[in-house]
Amino acid sequence: MVAIWSCGATDEKHVYIKNDLPSGLVISFHCLSQDDDMGPMLLAPGDQWDFRFHLNTNGGTLFVCGFTWFGAKTTYRLSVYDESAHKNCDNCLWSIQINGTCLSSSTIDVISCTGW
Repeated sequence: MVAIWSCGATDEKHVYIKNDLPSGLVISFHCLSQDDDMGPMLLAPGDQWDFRFHLNTNGGTLFVCGFTWFGAKTTYRLSVYDESAHKNCDNCLWSIQINGTCLSSSTIDVISCTGW
């Protein structure tokens, strides 16, 4: 787990990313915001990675990740936390799947699923 703390922060958020790809595929991914670059990482089948952060007091907190795996046609980009869209998601749980992603939270089983 990575913890990111910024000056003047409010409202802690927690993002989880889970590899739900089939057939033992490893995800290669890279997550970043305007202020933080978490570097390239690998996520084994069935494994989960997470990070915590506080919202920027000036608003507009945004974390984006790029995902790819063997046989993927491209690097798929996903806003894993966008303050304007995920403001009420304190624990955002992302399931990375071959055809897209599903977002759930600690209070709602599935909020939405979206194709790549």
